[in-house]
Amino acid sequence: MKLKFHLFLCLIFISGLFANAQRPVPFKSEFTYFQPPSNFLSESGTFSVNASLVYEEEVKEQLVLYEAEMEEWKALPAKEKLKRRAIDKGNLPENKYFPTIHGEERITRGIQIEGLEISDDAAANVTITVNKPITSSSARKVDINGNKLWKIDVNTNISIDIVITDDKGLKEAFSFDGSHTETDAENFEGKLAGRGVNANTQQKVEKRQFPNAERKALDNALSNLGLFLSNRYGFMNKSMTTQIYTLRAKKKNYDAITLAARSLVGGYGLQMQPENAEKFEGTLLKAIDVFNAELEEYIPMNKKARISDAAATFLYLNIAEAYLWLQDFGKCKQALAEYANIQVLSEKSGSSNFAANFNGTDYQAHYNRLNGLQADLEMRYSQIK
Repeated sequence: MKLKFHLFLCLIFISGLFANAQRPVPFKSEFTYFQPPSNFLSESGTFSVNASLVYEEEVKEQLVLYEAEMEEWKALPAKEKLKRRAIDKGNLPENKYFPTIHGEERITRGIQIEGLEISDDAAANVTITVNKPITSSSARKVDINGNKLWKIDVNTNISIDIVITDDKGLKEAFSFDGSHTETDAENFEGKLAGRGVNANTQQKVEKRQFPNAERKALDNALSNLGLFLSNRYGFMNKSMTTQIYTLRAKKKNYDAITLAARSLVGGYGLQMQPENAEKFEGTLLKAIDVFNAELEEYIPMNKKARISDAAATFLYLNIAEAYLWLQDFGKCKQALAEYANIQVLSEKSGSSNFAANFNGTDYQAHYNRLNGLQADLEMRYSQIK
């Protein structure tokens, strides 16, 4: 009987905890926002681009020697070729290959900076230098239908160096890498005693797969460069997915927060519509007013309060995000600072951590993203004032 009474008291205590617990309910908002450049490249909005290969002359000379070497190789009797293949293995003329001598247009055609145009007469310039590809191959054992065979992977890495000159003559230098691995389709039986694939076979596969590996490695390096250029110097429209929070708890009403949060789902998308600039600002400011009014009931370290540490955590995230897209970076920082103060309190009360476990809500990741965006966008907007 005594045990049943204790169990009854425990159930009452647990039900009381859940009655007071506030669950964050996130609404997803997807929209586009504008990102200014972090570094200003050109007042005219134009730039020129040119490219060269470090290895071009070297490879041209090697190709001349290679042609003579292949003439000698083709003239050898079959028995002599077999002997050379047994002795030289990985150093046979027939297995040699050389980097592609790309035309300048092959390098420059994919270079775009969002919001800027290419012009041969532009003062700003991007100069690209492509370094000699580095290729290697390796054999790995595979089991195919119970048979121990070998596959050969061919990896190529290409580095490119760039010098960027703005329209004031200031220069910056950077390097980028691109790599790609091609796996040959053929399966190889390998040498005796399971010691892998012989050097001659590996060289043949390298030569066969090098063109694909080289092309894709170069494309990857240029892609990395293009993303960097637009992110640093471009005027970009970027996609964003975020969450706006309302709250839910038994015996508590959060309808005003819910309506304000829902208004931001579509409200954030208005920022890229000049004709709706006034509506965009009004929608966000009205929602902020609702969240701030609710925070007047905030009682720190009180789990039973209608606006507890847990509730305030998500309200300040809502406020910080709204101010971020209004480009009021000072008030955004203030809201993020209030959030950080609550987390110090939550370590003592535990209420914020308890609430955040619901619905898989990662409030700290949201804070980190807002904090990083605020610092980045504030810096970028300062460049275009």
